[in-house]
Amino acid sequence: MECEQCKDELSAYLDGELSEAKVGQIRSHVAVCTTCAQELHGLELAAQFVNDRLRDLEPQPQIWQKIRAEISILPAPSPPSGFLRILAANPWRTAAVTLAAIAALGAGLWSYMRQVESRHALELYMTEYVRMRDDQEQSHRQPVVRNISANGNSLSHSEYADNPFVQVSDTISTNPFRPEAR
Repeated sequence: MECEQCKDELSAYLDGELSEAKVGQIRSHVAVCTTCAQELHGLELAAQFVNDRLRDLEPQPQIWQKIRAEISILPAPSPPSGFLRILAANPWRTAAVTLAAIAALGAGLWSYMRQVESRHALELYMTEYVRMRDDQEQSHRQPVVRNISANGNSLSHSEYADNPFVQVSDTISTNPFRPEAR
């Protein structure tokens, strides 16, 4: 045991608050360490000084009479009024009201958490939807590739290559607003 630890536990040692193992450690340390032995002796002398001069204090009868007079002047605490009086009168009712309040609070918290979860799921869905739409829009901006086949020019678009519901026309669009280079 080190001196710092021993000095920290000397008061508890004198008050009898330590386990037998700690008491044995302190006794063996104090037996070999003169500094800690002097500290323990000083604490023992201080405790003996206090115990020798300690006396039971009994207040004088006049003081007790004055205290009783002051207490009798104080107003009595008023009983609770309104809703609190109803709750204070019947402890079962108080318990029932408390349980109902806890249940209402729990239901409100559950509802709030479901709403937050739904909102989060909607935000995730919308984010994914916007990303997918951006990807689609980007793929639509790719130039149309002209394939030269045996029967002439045909237009194809990479997005529709594996879509069975879209037929790519062999004719060039007649849209007057579309430039010829596209």
